[in-house]
Amino acid sequence: MDEFGGNKNGFAHNLEYDLRENVIVSKNNDEFYKIIFENRDDEMAEAFQFAGTSKISQEDISEINQHTSVVYLVGEAGNLEKVHQIIKLTNTVLMLGGLGVKIETTGNAVGCTWWRHLNDKMDPMEIWNTFVTIVEEQDYYYTCGMHNFSLPDIITFKNQLSLEEAQWLMQYFCLYNILERPILNNNDTFSITKDTPNFLLKHSECRHFEQNDLFYNPYGIWALARKGIGPKENG
Repeated sequence: MDEFGGNKNGFAHNLEYDLRENVIVSKNNDEFYKIIFENRDDEMAEAFQFAGTSKISQEDISEINQHTSVVYLVGEAGNLEKVHQIIKLTNTVLMLGGLGVKIETTGNAVGCTWWRHLNDKMDPMEIWNTFVTIVEEQDYYYTCGMHNFSLPDIITFKNQLSLEEAQWLMQYFCLYNILERPILNNNDTFSITKDTPNFLLKHSECRHFEQNDLFYNPYGIWALARKGIGPKENG
């Protein structure tokens, strides 16, 4: 979301990207991304406020409230390297007048300062924290956004873990999958260390969102059930 609409010529002398009508093409690897330009959205600041975390400030929200145009970037993710490319491209757009970024496939919103930091560091844990969110329901926690890496999301159960334990388990398990891309099967077990509890893996289809929802994960979801304690799920 930005002031980019009147600055399309900013790509004219860019060394990394070409803008061809409604498509941006990388000069390095021929990856292409659809770009959609829209006019001001009066509800945009409220959407950023609702989706924002510590990664976006009230000053960012105030600037977004003054925006005059909106840009949507649509591209294929699928693994960490492709997410890196999307981060780089988005950072380029921000430098042409961007005010903030909202990731429609996970619901997170961040400010320019955080996105530039993400682009400079490319830290896997920070990328995961930006592209994936943890959702709390009555009896369980689950991640949303792992389809950005072509991987299943994760669900854990409150009668087995505290919130802090669930966050740690989800972060570790997600990063293990993003970085190592292991082959996992039903009834495999997983533990963070040899001294921490074992969890039994059960795979199922994504059932938290409809298939036409941007949050829907076509790769499904892993249930991590602590061995010896049955899951409790009413939702």
